[in-house]
Amino acid sequence: MLKFTIGLTDQSKRNIKKFPKQFQDALQPAFERIMLLAEARSKEKYFLTGNRSSPVNSEKVTSRTGNLRRIISSEVHDRYNKIYAALTADIEYAATHEYGDPGRNIQERPFLTPAIQDVIEDHNFENIINDEINKKTQWR
Repeated sequence: MLKFTIGLTDQSKRNIKKFPKQFQDALQPAFERIMLLAEARSKEKYFLTGNRSSPVNSEKVTSRTGNLRRIISSEVHDRYNKIYAALTADIEYAATHEYGDPGRNIQERPFLTPAIQDVIEDHNFENIINDEINKKTQWR
């Protein structure tokens, strides 16, 4: 299994504990949105599909069967007031594509790491968190 996680620094975790419960409760849905966006971005942007004549030197993963693309998933868990967010590809050759294998002359074609980076940069990590905080703290 290949798994990438994002999270908060220890200092951020200590600071969050000072916030009212509504702020803390907003973090899990914020991370869920971020990870779902990263999952979609990976599948849309970092794969070539179906064509066996796809360029060998492509920076994208060639998806002949679609198994690797289909197996990408995201998960977010709140355990002991700590939020864990992960983007995973639970298939034996996922790491080979992400990191390459020089011994077998397979170049790296990352598809998880850049997807997370894209979402953090493009969708502005802080704005997603602030949106969820605003939802949780509105007067009802």
